[in-house]
Amino acid sequence: MSFEQINTDNIISINNSSSLIKKKRKLCPHNRQRSKCKECGGSSICEHKRQRSQCKKCGGASICQHQRRRSQCKECGGASICQHQCRRNRCKECKVQSSYLYDNGIDMILKAASQL
Repeated sequence: MSFEQINTDNIISINNSSSLIKKKRKLCPHNRQRSKCKECGGSSICEHKRQRSQCKKCGGASICQHQRRRSQCKECGGASICQHQCRRNRCKECKVQSSYLYDNGIDMILKAASQL
């Protein structure tokens, strides 16, 4: 019995003996992943020459009912939206909190190490 698990970089085949065999994804003549190449007419490209999952006209899976990227839609509560209703990577409050936690975490580690 065997099955395949898809990884973002490689396709990995796992068989009964649990040995791993890595295969490189096939590239098109334009040195891109074949399914995402516009010139080659890849399977992930829609008739509007966009990635099918992100095309508003095609109703791609990554587009929400508000015609925005699902992950960045405040109304849908996308994963890229923080608790302050900002984009997570641009939120000043989140950056201050994370740097505070990081700095205090290092202080706690150094304090614990000095007590040893």
